[in-house]
Amino acid sequence: MQSAFPLHRRRYVSSFDGLRAVLVAGVLLYHLTGAQLFTATGEVAVIAFFALSGFLITFLLLDEQRARGRIDLRAFFRRRAVRLVPALVLLLGVWAVVALAFRRAPWITAVPGGGPGGPMAVSTVAETVGAALAYVTNWLDAFVQYNLWTGYSPLGHLWSLAVEEQFYLVWGPAMMLLCRVRRGGWWITALALAALAEPVLLYGEGTNRVYFGTDTRMSALLVGAALGWWWRSGRLARLERSAATPWIGLVSVAGLVVAGMGFRHPTVAWQWTGGIVLASLASGGIVTYLANRSTVGGVPGLLGRPAMVWLGQRSYAVYLWGYVFNTWFRSLGPLAAPLVVACTLVTAEASYRLVEQPLRARGRRVRAPARPRPVVAPAPVEVLPVATPAPEL
Repeated sequence: MQSAFPLHRRRYVSSFDGLRAVLVAGVLLYHLTGAQLFTATGEVAVIAFFALSGFLITFLLLDEQRARGRIDLRAFFRRRAVRLVPALVLLLGVWAVVALAFRRAPWITAVPGGGPGGPMAVSTVAETVGAALAYVTNWLDAFVQYNLWTGYSPLGHLWSLAVEEQFYLVWGPAMMLLCRVRRGGWWITALALAALAEPVLLYGEGTNRVYFGTDTRMSALLVGAALGWWWRSGRLARLERSAATPWIGLVSVAGLVVAGMGFRHPTVAWQWTGGIVLASLASGGIVTYLANRSTVGGVPGLLGRPAMVWLGQRSYAVYLWGYVFNTWFRSLGPLAAPLVVACTLVTAEASYRLVEQPLRARGRRVRAPARPRPVVAPAPVEVLPVATPAPEL
């Protein structure tokens, strides 16, 4: 069944939320088990999240440029802050109170994949919260070794959020420039290809530096960004009716599987010469497939089902709280997994309903103050068409 309008004009693709659901479930499963078997699941899920974010952010910025003739950076950063900061502040506030109240209890620092935990200094609590609020957790993890946590920081999972925020700070101004130069899409494509080589070139500086570095994680974000540009420009619209599109999805899924095997390879270097590069390209292929297929049936239809959309829309809160509940309940043995899942989903629903959605709705109601009219008779003004507001990511 064909869509009634070109997909490259669509503002919302429900299967993207379904993809988020699958990815956040993979991350949660890895943190729950801590097993090597699921390492690949968590690794490729993070990379796919990056590719999807790069795709959607670039599409929305380019869409604003095409509709209004400019990109409003202040509005862009305000939307990002309203979308991400309140839920993060809630998490940090609760975590800091619990950490200070129970900082001598082993369970407070028993992070997934780390050691048994131990006393937590007040300075560590302050450092951890400060790094998270400044969105530099990834660099803290890259250069600071926590002996008590075997290389993990207490809120180490926030490294990926820090990478995305740093990307947003750079990408907004970069898109303003790219929209004003010739062949902007080709410049983004060239940047993506260069970023794919970055992890390999910097591998000699250490695995932590490569794993957590913002520059080494640009590959998936920029692959997604390049595809977002070409999709919004209409160059990929022909894939909507192409028989090759399902093959793109199939090959991309196979690529993620192979990349996941790379992350479990006994030679750690393979993760960076194969795993992260292949996962970035495969994730871009999956996003392209979903963007160009109807959500009536098949895999996109399954991803677009209400239960998948529900989880995908709450994936940010699940990502924030799942790791934390897992550290707190890890010492409970068999009871840990069901408690983690139940508390994560309930808290994610509360965060989404009581914090994220109300503030986003309030932000959409805010309008710039009207400019005072001139005293003299105004000249005729050309009215530009205003696009329907796009949903937040």
